Parts: sequence; C-alpha cells; structure tokens
Amino acid sequence: MAPLAAVAVVAPEVVAPEVVVAVLAVAARAHRNLRRPRRLLRLICGGQSSGSGMFCNLQYTAVGGVSIRWVKDGDAMTSWNDDPTVTGGCVRGEPTFVQVTVSDAYGADSASGTAHCPGRPQ
Repeated sequence: MAPLAAVAVVAPEVVAPEVVVAVLAVAARAHRNLRRPRRLLRLICGGQSSGSGMFCNLQYTAVGGVSIRWVKDGDAMTSWNDDPTVTGGCVRGEPTFVQVTVSDAYGADSASGTAHCPGRPQ
C-alpha cells in the first residue's frame, strides 16, 4: 500500500486531485482489510454430570490483548469477564442460553450456545 500513497505525495502535480483521493481511499480500505485478521470462535457448553451446574469453554484466535464478555440467559455475567472457561448454576432439565463476545483492537465477534443441565426438572 505504501507505493500508492507515495505517488500521491511525491508527484501530486502529475495526478488529478480526485484520482489521488480515490486511490488513497482504496488503499486505506485495502490496508484495513489486510490488517484485520480473521477471528475464529468456538463455544462449547454443556451440563455438569451432577445436574446442578453448567460449563462453557471458549476457544478463539485473536491478535494482542482481548476482552471476553459473557451473557447468561440475558444477564451480563461480569464475574466471568475475560475468562475463556466458565461454570455456573442452572436448573435441571432446563436450557441455559449463553452468549460470548470477544473483542480486540480490530473489532468484535460473538458466539452463542445452549447448555442443558442433565436430570429431570424439579
């Protein structure tokens, strides 16, 4: 991308201003697309064999520092922040809905899953 910017800076009198703007805009978009690595998320949730708890394990790829935010049944779980493996209570026989968002300097991606606590409803 640097050669395109160099043309605009080194020889602006040779190229019409609107072309310079268009080239720089295309170069900027291409640069952003190259710099944002693809983030892969894999969320695995399930019920613990005791029937009174659930777990979720998050596997992800990211560059640099990340922020992990969890939501369980619509409620933000701040005590789970930044932890890729979480456990919590659940109701036997009822689904527990979980959503996780991973953010880094390039943006954010989310995944969701359902944990089913084993056993018959109480």
